[in-house]
Amino acid sequence: MFTDNKDFYPTPENIINKMLFDLDLKMIQTVLEPSAGKGNIIEAIQKKEQYYSSYNNNYHFDIDAIEADKHLQAVLKGKNIRAVYNDFLTYDTI
Repeated sequence: MFTDNKDFYPTPENIINKMLFDLDLKMIQTVLEPSAGKGNIIEAIQKKEQYYSSYNNNYHFDIDAIEADKHLQAVLKGKNIRAVYNDFLTYDTI
């Protein structure tokens, strides 16, 4: 998938699991994924959100994604992931 994009390096599932393992997601309300790709990390966070929501109905992450590649932006949109911008280095959060 996306073999024509030499800048696309999807994060492997085992790395995502390591990234999220000790993270206390109960303390997090907002997430900014600066290079979202096809949304693998966001989907893993959303799974955690579903898990926590089963115990607390008010639990919700506000997740924003940034992705430069137009094709990957379309993939994110198809997954109902909000892509807010296309360049993390020039993104202004204000």
